[in-house]
Amino acid sequence: REKAGYSQNDLAEKSGLSQQHISQVELGKRNIGSDQLFMLSLLLAFEWKEIYERVEEEMAEIIVATESDTQDIIAFENEYLQERLPECIKENRIFVLRCKDRILGVMRYNFFLESLPCLDVLIFDPAYTKRGYAQKMMDYWEFRMSELGYGYVMVAMFADQVEVYSPEKFSYQEMGSFSLPLVDEKVVVFSKKLSQHTE
Repeated sequence: REKAGYSQNDLAEKSGLSQQHISQVELGKRNIGSDQLFMLSLLLAFEWKEIYERVEEEMAEIIVATESDTQDIIAFENEYLQERLPECIKENRIFVLRCKDRILGVMRYNFFLESLPCLDVLIFDPAYTKRGYAQKMMDYWEFRMSELGYGYVMVAMFADQVEVYSPEKFSYQEMGSFSLPLVDEKVVVFSKKLSQHTE
């Protein structure tokens, strides 16, 4: 509304809604019908797709994967994620980003030298790669690791993933890289000291 240059009174006059109704909707104290939303979308020049994406983002939640998620995780067709999948699910080392009945993203961690948590898979449905979900999932993972008492975490990803996810923007420091035997791909390793959560 503000971006479109309308005061609440201006919008009330143009839409036929009361100023009080608009105020309560903006404060989250009152819902709005789909017909009213459509009318406001025309007045304020925003697209339904934008609203749908925002609602979807709000509804998306990160949860620990369960056995019932196995087929949806396999559908991501990531051979590294599928390695020891039942074991990783049983040990609560896979998290999924779920919206309604659909998994939008998956992350998995293992341990480096059996002591440092190392995130080694972070993938999304291609339609959801640039929605801020990577930040949401990284924050969630770091919080969980901090709750478990870990002071440091690591991220290991292929060089082409580094270009997509840019761990540096999440305050990770590059430690180095190596090539996997029998695979013509470089793996880059990052680390980060976690701030201790007091909540």
